[in-house]
Amino acid sequence: MVVSDKQLVKHLQIEVARLETELRIPDRASSSEIIIMERNRKIRQVEKEMEELKKQRDNAQSKLELQKKMGDNQP
Repeated sequence: MVVSDKQLVKHLQIEVARLETELRIPDRASSSEIIIMERNRKIRQVEKEMEELKKQRDNAQSKLELQKKMGDNQP
Protein backbone atom coordinates (compact mmCIF):
# COMPACT_ATOMS: atom_id res chain seq x y z
CA MET A 1 0.00 0.00 0.00
CA VAL A 2 1.48 3.29 -1.09
CA VAL A 3 0.37 6.44 0.71
CA SER A 4 1.35 9.88 -0.39
CA ASP A 5 3.18 12.14 2.02
CA LYS A 6 0.24 14.52 2.01
CA GLN A 7 -2.22 11.78 3.02
CA LEU A 8 0.13 10.46 5.66
CA VAL A 9 0.61 13.93 7.17
CA LYS A 10 -3.17 14.49 7.18
CA HIS A 11 -3.77 11.13 8.88
CA LEU A 12 -1.07 11.81 11.49
CA GLN A 13 -2.47 15.29 12.21
CA ILE A 14 -5.89 13.79 12.84
CA GLU A 15 -4.40 11.14 15.11
CA VAL A 16 -2.36 13.71 17.05
CA ALA A 17 -5.48 15.86 17.52
CA ARG A 18 -7.40 12.85 18.82
CA LEU A 19 -4.65 11.94 21.27
CA GLU A 20 -4.35 15.54 22.49
CA THR A 21 -8.10 15.58 23.14
CA GLU A 22 -7.80 12.37 25.16
CA LEU A 23 -5.07 13.93 27.26
CA ARG A 24 -7.08 17.08 27.94
CA ILE A 25 -10.29 15.28 28.81
CA PRO A 26 -9.74 12.48 31.36
CA ASP A 27 -11.51 9.22 30.79
CA ARG A 28 -14.94 9.71 32.28
CA ALA A 29 -15.21 6.09 33.37
CA SER A 30 -11.99 6.15 35.34
CA SER A 31 -12.69 9.56 36.90
CA SER A 32 -16.19 8.36 37.87
CA GLU A 33 -14.68 5.25 39.43
CA ILE A 34 -12.25 7.39 41.41
CA ILE A 35 -15.09 9.60 42.66
CA ILE A 36 -17.15 6.55 43.66
CA MET A 37 -14.20 4.96 45.45
CA GLU A 38 -13.52 8.19 47.35
CA ARG A 39 -17.19 8.52 48.36
CA ASN A 40 -17.24 4.89 49.50
CA ARG A 41 -14.11 5.51 51.57
CA LYS A 42 -15.73 8.55 53.18
CA ILE A 43 -18.91 6.57 53.88
CA ARG A 44 -16.89 3.83 55.60
CA GLN A 45 -15.03 6.47 57.62
CA VAL A 46 -18.29 8.11 58.75
CA GLU A 47 -19.74 4.69 59.64
CA LYS A 48 -16.70 3.97 61.83
CA GLU A 49 -17.05 7.37 63.50
CA MET A 50 -20.75 6.70 64.12
CA GLU A 51 -19.95 3.35 65.74
CA GLU A 52 -17.38 5.00 68.00
CA LEU A 53 -19.87 7.73 68.97
CA LYS A 54 -22.52 5.09 69.73
CA LYS A 55 -20.07 3.30 72.03
CA GLN A 56 -19.27 6.57 73.79
CA ARG A 57 -22.99 7.32 74.17
CA ASP A 58 -23.71 3.86 75.55
CA ASN A 59 -20.83 4.17 78.03
CA ALA A 60 -22.06 7.59 79.14
CA GLN A 61 -25.61 6.25 79.59
CA SER A 62 -24.32 3.31 81.62
CA LYS A 63 -22.29 5.62 83.87
CA LEU A 64 -25.29 7.92 84.33
CA GLU A 65 -27.56 5.00 85.24
CA LEU A 66 -24.96 3.71 87.70
CA GLN A 67 -24.66 7.16 89.29
CA LYS A 68 -28.45 7.37 89.60
CA LYS A 69 -28.60 3.95 91.27
CA MET A 70 -25.78 4.89 93.61
CA GLY A 71 -27.60 8.12 94.46
CA ASP A 72 -30.87 6.27 95.11
CA ASN A 73 -29.13 3.89 97.53
CA GLN A 74 -27.75 6.70 99.70
CA PRO A 75 -29.92 7.64 102.70
